Amino acid sequence: IGAQYEGPELAKLPPELQERVKSLHPLVDAVASQVYIASGALDLNQSKPVVALDTDRRKRFLREAGTLLDILATVGVARVAYHVAETLESLLEFDPANVFLRICNVVVNAQQGGFQFERLAADVIVRTVERFLSEYPFLLRENPACRSALVEVLDTFVRVGWPAAWRLTYRLDERFR
Repeated sequence: IGAQYEGPELAKLPPELQERVKSLHPLVDAVASQVYIASGALDLNQSKPVVALDTDRRKRFLREAGTLLDILATVGVARVAYHVAETLESLLEFDPANVFLRICNVVVNAQQGGFQFERLAADVIVRTVERFLSEYPFLLRENPACRSALVEVLDTFVRVGWPAAWRLTYRLDERFR
């Protein structure tokens, strides 16, 4: 149901299968929304969190929901990708390298669904990259996969012209002096 079945690829399927694939998008979006809520990301994004979020529970959530997050990251539907990116942003502190690589996977897979053209997508990705650069710069020095992911993610949003992505890209050299 992912990006491989959108646009021209969807048109290649028989009409009855096209409808079935399209009908699954809301279901997958609902799953991604529920994962976002269950992760505690919604509570963290509220100005006054409803409950104090238990760090151990959030770490456990990342560990146990990792496979589901990986699957959702491959869907390629912009709304789903946005929910997954927000969820991962909220969990960055618990496994920064792997969460950042997952975010890159979201961005790469969601391009066919137009994720890179969405303002909210650009906002969450730039915010996450800025946080990653500020809090975990050592991972870029030590982990070649994180360096590649950084380039891939920023290039995706720079290519479509998001000003925040451009500014962040131009300031990268300042961060590594």
